[in-house]
Amino acid sequence: MPKLKEDRVPSYRKHKQSGQGIVTLSGKDHLLGKHGTKDSRAKYDRLIAEWLANGRRRSCQGVVGLSVARVLAEYWAYAAKYYVNREGNPSHEALHFKAVMTPIRRLYGPTMAADFGPLALQSIQQEMIALGWSRRYLNRQTGRIRQIFKWAAAKELVPSTVSHGLSTVAGLRKGKSEARETESIQPVAEEHVEATLAHVSRHVAAIARLQLLTGARPGEIVIMRGGDIDTAGKVWIYTPQYHKTEHHEIGRQIPIGPKAQEIIGKFLVPDLQAYLFRPEDAERERREALHLKRLEEKTTPLSCGNRPGTNVVKASERQRQRQPRYTSDTYRQAIDRACTLAFPPPERLARIKVKGGKGQRWETPAEWRKRLGEAWEELEEWNGDHHWHPNQIRHTAATRLRREFGIDVAQSILGHRLGSNITEVYAAVDAQKLAGIVEKVG
Repeated sequence: MPKLKEDRVPSYRKHKQSGQGIVTLSGKDHLLGKHGTKDSRAKYDRLIAEWLANGRRRSCQGVVGLSVARVLAEYWAYAAKYYVNREGNPSHEALHFKAVMTPIRRLYGPTMAADFGPLALQSIQQEMIALGWSRRYLNRQTGRIRQIFKWAAAKELVPSTVSHGLSTVAGLRKGKSEARETESIQPVAEEHVEATLAHVSRHVAAIARLQLLTGARPGEIVIMRGGDIDTAGKVWIYTPQYHKTEHHEIGRQIPIGPKAQEIIGKFLVPDLQAYLFRPEDAERERREALHLKRLEEKTTPLSCGNRPGTNVVKASERQRQRQPRYTSDTYRQAIDRACTLAFPPPERLARIKVKGGKGQRWETPAEWRKRLGEAWEELEEWNGDHHWHPNQIRHTAATRLRREFGIDVAQSILGHRLGSNITEVYAAVDAQKLAGIVEKVG
């Protein structure tokens, strides 16, 4: 099978005019010395190795006056390929890097990268406070800035002193800055969850209920396929195709008890590689339900309006393609919309709108608070009391498991990694004991 063009390595050639060896990397010719000699071959090997190590791009090493904007561009070219999920899409980590590059580029884009020091990083922290970022998120983003310049130092794009200088800037301490604080994730009451699930599709409701029963992460449930579930025993074993801690070389197996098995059984299909929970199926069921309702209420004659199977638009003509499965984000968005329907805010708060739209600039969170004042704080308090997100379900399950069966069982079922003694924690729990507990829990 012939190699693809992007997989080919530039060849060692002879430059006829000078008689030297030559290689072309990223559009630039490099003369290697007298053609055919051992030294020219060695230089060719070195240049190819550096070119491949730099992601098949020409190195910026030796460029005089490299700007901060250029360093960010070089890092993003690397991050966009490195931080991807199994489906080839940018991961959340890539998006966090993209977000933190915006204030850096705005304030220090033209600045020489060699001059980007601790004071510059501290001014970026103040800019992130002005954007309304929480202290915890701000500290994580500060770490990502250090990572960008550490990578640049390793690629010899900036002096190593730049990376060392940035490492001296500490994160913000609680109560010692103007950055807003966020509360730790708290469990959500199961009654609150059930009231919300009345306003979502059966697919989203199944994902949430499976989380309650298994304590799995949202990202582990939305990628569930029939082929990933071992149904041999009384307790099924679900092995996600990928999970949060796999880069630490930690395995993940999720026990599935009888109650969870009953939920999953309603979504199993002959194709074992198909995702169990698909937005396309949920949308089709929604349209069919609307059609049946129209027939029962006799609001519109069958000769008018759309019927299932009519007005079909080809997939290639759709402006927005439906994804083959839910993602953590689309699942969270569905829950958030359902919370608004289940617990609508008072009318005076529901009227609050954020400025933005066609030809306008969207307001930042800090600008919302400044313009809306107490009304915005009241709306945030209302949403905090009545809205919840999928990670809270995992905390609800963890609290129940820890209360009823102990910390070691909870850690094992949830797949927690809590420091260097995690192996001893896992080893302390007997596998059959776990299976019996999960069978009892459901």
